Amino acid sequence: MIFSIPRSGRGRASCAALFTAWALAAAVPAFAQRGVATQAPMSVEQEIVRSFKDPALVERILRDQYPAGMSAEREALLRQFLTRIMTDERVAPFVTRIISPMLQAKMPRDQIRRQVEETVTAAQMRGLSRLPPDRVTQFFQLVMTMTQSIPAADCKKLFLSQLDAQSMRKLERGFQATMPIAELQNLLSIYQQAFEAELRDSPPRRGRKELDPPVQEALEKSMARRFAKLAPGTAARVLAKPEQADAAQLCTVYVEMTRAGLDLPQALRVQYLDLLLSQVDS
Repeated sequence: MIFSIPRSGRGRASCAALFTAWALAAAVPAFAQRGVATQAPMSVEQEIVRSFKDPALVERILRDQYPAGMSAEREALLRQFLTRIMTDERVAPFVTRIISPMLQAKMPRDQIRRQVEETVTAAQMRGLSRLPPDRVTQFFQLVMTMTQSIPAADCKKLFLSQLDAQSMRKLERGFQATMPIAELQNLLSIYQQAFEAELRDSPPRRGRKELDPPVQEALEKSMARRFAKLAPGTAARVLAKPEQADAAQLCTVYVEMTRAGLDLPQALRVQYLDLLLSQVDS
């Protein structure tokens, strides 16, 4: 999941938060092939529960979606995360509500998977806005680390909301396969907390449309300090025409811009985070 805002502190967020989404989507069984498509939602939910509780499903996701050769410790963390999500008693009803109408309409399985991905991604993003500010800060710090570990061209597309879901999944899986174990554990914990918070609809979501003037002023000063480390004129040139900007320079400027907000004292940073989180539904 990536968020970025223009220097003014306003604008649409760019985002990608797909891990839980593609995991659940990959787990959607071929219901239509087993005659479930014409059955009542309760039958569909029972089939989902049965499928999600099958340990072989988690092993298939790990085998098919991740590179070979991961350490046993890394595999164990991912396996534990997937198992917790899929066996959560709230997940099967949630997925059932998504897919039952599509099964009744006999929509293609790939289309069902895409819809599951989109809906679960949106839920996870909304859930992030329910987490404490310190957890949201940790999340953005991890995401900024990820953006600097991927090719500059992909980083640019990511910040400009031009990276397709399939490419994002590949990049995110690659990052999870190589990032330090402690950071992976923290990232998966945040993913799980965000999704669970949205499923239970608590605590209330946060967000705001603009920063108070003192926070806006502090943010601009923080950005100026960050931008001062770059070659003269780089930030202004990138922000003026991001589409035409060099990919590596754009990625650097957007990372520094985001970190400028994370540098703010906690009392001010909360507003900055809430502004970012308000972009989730925009």
